[in-house]
Amino acid sequence: PEMANTLMRLYQEVLDNQRMVVYEYELAVISGLRQFEARIVPSGEDETVTFVRDVTALRQAEKQALELALEQERVHLLTEFIRTASHEFLTPLAIINSSADLILRIEDPDHRREKVSQITQQVSHVSKLVEMLLTVVTLETLHPDKNPIDLPDLVGGLCIEMRTLPEIGDRLRSTIALDLPVVNGYPAHLRMAIRNLIENAARYSKSDAPIFLRAFAQDAEVIIEVEDTGIGISQESIGHIFDTFWRSDEAHTTPGFGLGLAITRKVVELHGGRIEVTSEVGKGSLFRIRLPAERSDVPE
Repeated sequence: PEMANTLMRLYQEVLDNQRMVVYEYELAVISGLRQFEARIVPSGEDETVTFVRDVTALRQAEKQALELALEQERVHLLTEFIRTASHEFLTPLAIINSSADLILRIEDPDHRREKVSQITQQVSHVSKLVEMLLTVVTLETLHPDKNPIDLPDLVGGLCIEMRTLPEIGDRLRSTIALDLPVVNGYPAHLRMAIRNLIENAARYSKSDAPIFLRAFAQDAEVIIEVEDTGIGISQESIGHIFDTFWRSDEAHTTPGFGLGLAITRKVVELHGGRIEVTSEVGKGSLFRIRLPAERSDVPE
């Protein structure tokens, strides 16, 4: 009956518009489930002609071609990921290796301490990179179950924590609405995403420049904004800043790994939200996270 109703509607559509309509459907026949394509064409004032063909083999071939293309893309992405990650590891490891070699030949205590400090810094660099790579993998396999998030508590607690960092301190100025609606998600990951934005704002602005954090409700969404007055982002770069390992300079002299914003976008998407950015070179950037709120908790 459902198919009959659909066909009658399509017949009438063809007669009304005098244009062909293509309809695909599945039917269980003796040989199993088959796919068919019906092309309904007008053939008179009150008449249609329908050509039906079995497209099962064609659709299976298309599916196999798509699966092959997806597999090739996965291999390409994995190859690029390994290549870029290897570069990120090789640089600090080279510094560690050369510093360790020099320590064995340096007699001056101050010079030796300097090399030990370099090794410690690079080990910390590698450890953080490994941690971020594990985060990327974890985000791909998160359990679907989500928990209610008390956003005023989460964002407020993060601000207190960030202000204890020497590079942040009193630069962070926050405005957090206390009546924010509940958002369902992953508190630790959302906290990390917001932290990434604050750290980015600090990294790309002067050491005494303010960083603004705002959290408020708007319609059926919760808005979280991080704004700085730093170097800004060119229009050419904005389309790439959320790509994994992307940086504006190919020589990778810019601090960071090129993973923070990629992780942040992934976290926001896992919460059913989206992230927007507006920026002007030399004037700063504004990152805006939009998260869907629970309808019953949205203020009137």
